[in-house]
Amino acid sequence: MSSITLRQLEYFCVLAETLSFRTAADQCAVSQPTLTSAIQVLEQQLGIALFERDRRSVLLTPEGRALLAQSKQIVQLSQDLATKAMSAAQVGRSQVVIGAIPTIAPFWVESVLAVSAQKFADLRIQFQELQTHQLIQALREGRVDIGLLALPADIEELAQRQLRADRLKLVVSRQSAMASSATAVSLSTLQANEMVWLEEGHCLRDHGIAACSLEGALPEALSVNSLLTMVRLVASGYGAALLPQLAIDAGLIDNLPITEVETREQPTRDLVAICRQTHPNKRFLLGEFADALAAL
Repeated sequence: MSSITLRQLEYFCVLAETLSFRTAADQCAVSQPTLTSAIQVLEQQLGIALFERDRRSVLLTPEGRALLAQSKQIVQLSQDLATKAMSAAQVGRSQVVIGAIPTIAPFWVESVLAVSAQKFADLRIQFQELQTHQLIQALREGRVDIGLLALPADIEELAQRQLRADRLKLVVSRQSAMASSATAVSLSTLQANEMVWLEEGHCLRDHGIAACSLEGALPEALSVNSLLTMVRLVASGYGAALLPQLAIDAGLIDNLPITEVETREQPTRDLVAICRQTHPNKRFLLGEFADALAAL
């Protein structure tokens, strides 16, 4: 027996209520021959007559009455499923989970929330602060919708959108000899133990190592877990540091005895937004939403 379709059951239920092929066809927005044919096929599939009909009347058979309640239940379940699907889709369009690395999140979260409230009033934002490898994993597992990180990163299978270039600036205590240097400092002349670094796992550490032309581990270097701790140590004279312009512009070193030092090199990191290639809202996330982020 071929499969019974939901549309056939819908026609059956409407005809059972109206007992008129013409009225049922109108309610189902199909032609009368289409509805009649569908009912005939359904009866053939079931091997029973659902209706008695002649030129003047249509009656539901006992067999038809026996199947009507369950048929209505199936139709209602399908309608409920469609309603829930629409609701789920609406939730997907009204909520965005953003993951951002620690050297971006504290300095962009306020602006992201502000621009979202202005441009996407119905959009509810959730923020997660994760290191690069954690963020990529969360994105792959569907726990994050869009990620904000700095390249390079292992994101070949993910969709990405360039947001901006973020300059890395050398900062030192105002008491440091470099603070009064009359010439630009070359980053390649700095020793690892002259710097304060973020711990392994933070991509800014890798950016700094590359910018200073250092290789391998930094066993003697002072490493911390946050930019806030880093700038406090710099202010106390424990070393220099490379800070993102994004963090400086957000006021990270305001009111601290820290100064920027001109460097011969001008290292930058590329800030990007990423999401899954298969994300149903990829076009919005890397389009209109990312446009708003890029303008910050």
